[in-house]
Amino acid sequence: MSLKRLLRMLILAEAGLILVGIVASLLTEPLLPEPLRTYALAEWEGELTGHDVALLGVGIPLVCALVASLIGLWRDWRVARPMYLATTVTVILLAPAFGPYVDYGWGELCEEASAFVSGSIATLVYFSPLATLYAKRSTAALDRRA
Repeated sequence: MSLKRLLRMLILAEAGLILVGIVASLLTEPLLPEPLRTYALAEWEGELTGHDVALLGVGIPLVCALVASLIGLWRDWRVARPMYLATTVTVILLAPAFGPYVDYGWGELCEEASAFVSGSIATLVYFSPLATLYAKRSTAALDRRA
Protein backbone atom coordinates (compact mmCIF):
# COMPACT_ATOMS: atom_id res chain seq x y z
CA MET A 1 0.00 0.00 0.00
CA SER A 2 1.33 3.43 -0.87
CA LEU A 3 1.92 5.99 1.84
CA LYS A 4 -0.43 8.41 0.09
CA ARG A 5 -3.22 5.86 0.23
CA LEU A 6 -2.46 5.15 3.89
CA LEU A 7 -2.60 8.86 4.68
CA ARG A 8 -5.97 9.20 2.99
CA MET A 9 -7.32 6.19 4.86
CA LEU A 10 -6.14 7.74 8.15
CA ILE A 11 -7.76 11.08 7.26
CA LEU A 12 -11.06 9.29 6.60
CA ALA A 13 -10.63 7.28 9.79
CA GLU A 14 -10.07 10.40 11.89
CA ALA A 15 -13.08 12.19 10.43
CA GLY A 16 -15.19 9.06 10.91
CA LEU A 17 -14.03 8.52 14.48
CA ILE A 18 -14.82 12.11 15.40
CA LEU A 19 -18.34 11.82 13.97
CA VAL A 20 -18.97 8.36 15.43
CA GLY A 21 -17.68 9.57 18.81
CA ILE A 22 -20.14 12.46 18.84
CA VAL A 23 -23.03 10.19 17.86
CA ALA A 24 -21.97 7.54 20.39
CA SER A 25 -21.80 10.12 23.17
CA LEU A 26 -25.29 11.36 22.35
CA LEU A 27 -26.82 7.90 22.00
CA THR A 28 -25.23 6.39 25.10
CA GLU A 29 -26.06 9.24 27.47
CA PRO A 30 -29.26 7.47 28.64
CA LEU A 31 -27.09 4.50 29.69
CA LEU A 32 -25.21 6.57 32.26
CA PRO A 33 -26.04 6.07 35.95
CA GLU A 34 -28.63 8.51 37.28
CA PRO A 35 -26.21 10.87 39.12
CA LEU A 36 -24.05 11.21 36.01
CA ARG A 37 -27.07 11.77 33.76
CA THR A 38 -28.25 14.46 36.16
CA TYR A 39 -24.82 16.12 36.04
CA ALA A 40 -24.70 15.99 32.23
CA LEU A 41 -28.24 17.37 31.96
CA ALA A 42 -27.41 20.19 34.35
CA GLU A 43 -24.41 21.09 32.18
CA TRP A 44 -26.58 21.31 29.05
CA GLU A 45 -29.47 23.15 30.68
CA GLY A 46 -27.36 25.63 32.67
CA GLU A 47 -27.02 29.29 31.85
CA LEU A 48 -24.44 30.24 29.26
CA THR A 49 -21.47 31.77 31.11
CA GLY A 50 -18.61 33.92 29.88
CA HIS A 51 -16.40 30.85 30.10
CA ASP A 52 -18.79 28.95 27.81
CA VAL A 53 -18.85 31.80 25.29
CA ALA A 54 -15.04 32.00 25.31
CA LEU A 55 -14.77 28.25 24.73
CA LEU A 56 -17.24 28.47 21.85
CA GLY A 57 -15.27 31.38 20.45
CA VAL A 58 -12.16 29.22 20.42
CA GLY A 59 -13.81 25.86 19.71
CA ILE A 60 -15.69 26.79 16.55
CA PRO A 61 -12.61 28.18 14.76
CA LEU A 62 -10.63 25.13 15.91
CA VAL A 63 -13.18 22.76 14.37
CA CYS A 64 -13.11 24.81 11.15
CA ALA A 65 -9.30 24.73 11.13
CA LEU A 66 -9.27 20.97 11.70
CA VAL A 67 -11.68 20.37 8.82
CA ALA A 68 -9.69 22.71 6.55
CA SER A 69 -6.40 21.07 7.48
CA LEU A 70 -7.76 17.56 6.84
CA ILE A 71 -9.03 18.68 3.43
CA GLY A 72 -5.66 20.33 2.82
CA LEU A 73 -3.76 17.18 3.73
CA TRP A 74 -5.96 15.22 1.36
CA ARG A 75 -5.28 17.72 -1.43
CA ASP A 76 -1.54 18.14 -0.68
CA TRP A 77 -1.70 21.81 0.31
CA ARG A 78 1.60 22.91 1.86
CA VAL A 79 -0.13 25.03 4.50
CA ALA A 80 -2.14 22.03 5.71
CA ARG A 81 0.71 20.31 7.51
CA PRO A 82 1.56 23.10 10.00
CA MET A 83 -2.14 23.97 10.29
CA TYR A 84 -2.99 20.38 11.23
CA LEU A 85 -0.18 20.21 13.77
CA ALA A 86 -1.11 23.58 15.31
CA THR A 87 -4.78 22.61 15.53
CA THR A 88 -4.03 19.24 17.11
CA VAL A 89 -1.62 20.69 19.67
CA THR A 90 -4.04 23.53 20.50
CA VAL A 91 -6.88 21.07 21.12
CA ILE A 92 -4.65 19.06 23.45
CA LEU A 93 -3.48 22.13 25.35
CA LEU A 94 -7.01 23.53 25.69
CA ALA A 95 -8.54 20.26 26.93
CA PRO A 96 -8.21 21.23 30.62
CA ALA A 97 -10.02 24.53 29.94
CA PHE A 98 -13.14 22.64 28.91
CA GLY A 99 -13.46 21.25 32.43
CA PRO A 100 -14.99 17.97 33.54
CA TYR A 101 -17.43 16.12 31.35
CA VAL A 102 -19.31 12.86 31.50
CA ASP A 103 -19.18 10.31 28.71
CA TYR A 104 -19.95 6.63 28.30
CA GLY A 105 -17.12 4.33 27.24
CA TRP A 106 -17.97 4.22 23.53
CA GLY A 107 -17.57 7.95 23.06
CA GLU A 108 -14.29 7.87 24.96
CA LEU A 109 -13.09 4.93 22.86
CA CYS A 110 -13.64 6.93 19.68
CA GLU A 111 -11.90 9.97 21.16
CA GLU A 112 -8.84 7.96 22.14
CA ALA A 113 -8.73 6.16 18.79
CA SER A 114 -8.98 9.53 17.05
CA ALA A 115 -6.00 10.78 19.06
CA PHE A 116 -4.00 7.72 17.98
CA VAL A 117 -4.93 8.27 14.32
CA SER A 118 -4.07 11.95 14.65
CA GLY A 119 -0.58 11.05 15.85
CA SER A 120 -0.22 8.62 12.96
CA ILE A 121 -1.18 11.32 10.47
CA ALA A 122 1.30 13.79 11.97
CA THR A 123 4.03 11.15 11.86
CA LEU A 124 3.33 10.40 8.21
CA VAL A 125 3.29 14.02 7.04
CA TYR A 126 6.42 14.99 9.00
CA PHE A 127 8.63 11.88 9.16
CA SER A 128 7.94 9.84 6.03
CA PRO A 129 8.67 10.40 2.35
CA LEU A 130 5.26 12.13 2.20
CA ALA A 131 6.86 15.07 3.99
CA THR A 132 8.25 16.22 0.63
CA LEU A 133 4.69 16.82 -0.62
CA TYR A 134 4.16 19.47 2.03
CA ALA A 135 7.67 20.92 2.28
CA LYS A 136 8.37 24.41 1.03
CA ARG A 137 9.85 24.46 -2.42
CA SER A 138 13.42 25.60 -2.52
CA THR A 139 14.27 28.81 -4.33
CA ALA A 140 16.34 26.77 -6.79
CA ALA A 141 13.28 24.73 -7.71
CA LEU A 142 11.25 27.93 -8.10
CA ASP A 143 13.95 29.44 -10.33
CA ARG A 144 13.91 26.38 -12.60
CA ARG A 145 10.13 26.69 -13.01
CA ALA A 146 10.39 30.32 -14.10
